[in-house]
Amino acid sequence: MKHVLVPVFGLFLSLNVLAQNPGDPLPGYVVTTDGDTVKGNLVVMKKNGNFRTSFQMRFSDESTRTFAPKKTKYVKAGEMEFDAFAIPGNTEGDYGFFYRKASGKVIMYEYQYEIYAMNQTRWISEFYIKDDKGELQVLNKMNYKKKLGEALAGNPALVQKLEDTKLEEAYKVVEEYNETTK
Repeated sequence: MKHVLVPVFGLFLSLNVLAQNPGDPLPGYVVTTDGDTVKGNLVVMKKNGNFRTSFQMRFSDESTRTFAPKKTKYVKAGEMEFDAFAIPGNTEGDYGFFYRKASGKVIMYEYQYEIYAMNQTRWISEFYIKDDKGELQVLNKMNYKKKLGEALAGNPALVQKLEDTKLEEAYKVVEEYNETTK
């Protein structure tokens, strides 16, 4: 029995490590809630291609430090930017990293999380914009054209372009808007 369990456990462990392949370190920095800026090579922790809930920074002396969203304000890893927010609708006060899909006058975020339903694990993406008060406003298939239309009201051509754009691709229109407002 021992000779069967050890190889099976080893296979399980190696597959689990591969599934959480973090990727290559990217140059960047983290701004903590204390206002400290920590520079180094950031590893964007991913699982099956989706973003995880933490970042790991590797320093030149080979030491590491993990950053969780509750004690972090902002992360820049390579070209990717993340802001940390309390997760809307979460009654336990959990925080998460929200990936900036578009930055500028209008900021659009994607938040990913994992659920287990119908005997399978699925990743869900939610999209948000930050309103004038700095609050996150959820975008869903029913309201994104209206909410983004209000945010992009200064450019009617782009508001019209939203009519033929899926929610998952709406960040491209927001990026285009931000380019025109620089």
